[in-house]
Amino acid sequence: MREVIAAYKNSVGSKPTTPLPLSHDLEEWSIRGNAAFTSDEQSIDKLLKLAPSPQHWASALRAMRDSGNWMRAKEYALDLFNNYRRNVKMPPYLWAQIALTLIGDNEENAYHAAQRSHEASINPRKTAYPLYLALEARMLERSAEYEKAFQFVDRALSIWSDEARWHAQAARLLEQAILDENSKYPEDEARQIILEHLDKACQIEPNNPSHYKLYGQSLLGWGDLNKSIEILNQGIELDERDPGMWIALAKAHESMDQTREASIMAKRTLDLDKDHIDAMLILARIALHQGNFQQALKQTNFVLERKPDNLDAMTMQAWAYSGLGNQTEAIHAIDAVLAVNADDIDLILERIRIVNQAQGAEIARASLEKLVPN
Repeated sequence: MREVIAAYKNSVGSKPTTPLPLSHDLEEWSIRGNAAFTSDEQSIDKLLKLAPSPQHWASALRAMRDSGNWMRAKEYALDLFNNYRRNVKMPPYLWAQIALTLIGDNEENAYHAAQRSHEASINPRKTAYPLYLALEARMLERSAEYEKAFQFVDRALSIWSDEARWHAQAARLLEQAILDENSKYPEDEARQIILEHLDKACQIEPNNPSHYKLYGQSLLGWGDLNKSIEILNQGIELDERDPGMWIALAKAHESMDQTREASIMAKRTLDLDKDHIDAMLILARIALHQGNFQQALKQTNFVLERKPDNLDAMTMQAWAYSGLGNQTEAIHAIDAVLAVNADDIDLILERIRIVNQAQGAEIARASLEKLVPN
């Protein structure tokens, strides 16, 4: 570790993300990937120039991921994997970092690295044990075993409570777990746990916009609209180029009947992603509610060109044609919706109204009996 300390002392203009540890903390500090001090490219390059060692390699992988340079991280992890896969002396924490880096794209090699890390660290008291819990959670998540995966992440956090991404992962896993009717977590209790994890993630990594997006989306899903808007705005201050943040804001404002703000946010989403379906649907709904039927048709056509079976767009198109008084197109659009969703009572009644107006009460009555035979 002398090289690590020397690199820290000689790193011009580079400040550590954590204080320089005491000597008895050096092993854990290095294993957790903090030896790069900062996650910028210059610091990573300095780290890679140190004497070759698993601690340096593991720290470099973590720093590459922290910097957002996933391509470099994956290439480096794959090089390490190929060069050392037959080396029985490689420490478990390096295999863990390799697995954590490769798991999204290179499942076979990631799983092999995870197995190596598990085989080399069967003692829960070993310093790097939380990494293996996190790895196991990722494997379980891939198998859609969300509740069990959450429990593994929760155990990892009980040892290392300051890993922001694990807090975010725990929140995401528990959100998935409670969708299962057999989940042991009551929804209200789970919701509180999820929000605590997301709040903690934002506290630990206040400059990571992905945490704010996940936090804001969760609040939006549970109807806490004002808080959702507050959190999402904080995220946008960090990353204005993420359409996911803008569309979540648009949905929050739309839910509060703030159509002007919702429209602005939806248009901003489309500036970043011209094919964003949800943004088009929001603009279509706003246009429809404002009686701008031509604009509603324009937006729904955009959606249906990209996703012909989108039921929301089909339904709004039916109402737009009806609003324009185009009875033929309205009937055609309504029938297309009812072929998919035969229980849309509002459209059934609208169809009867149009038929009654165009062809008389007797035909309208027969049409109703056909649509609602019982």
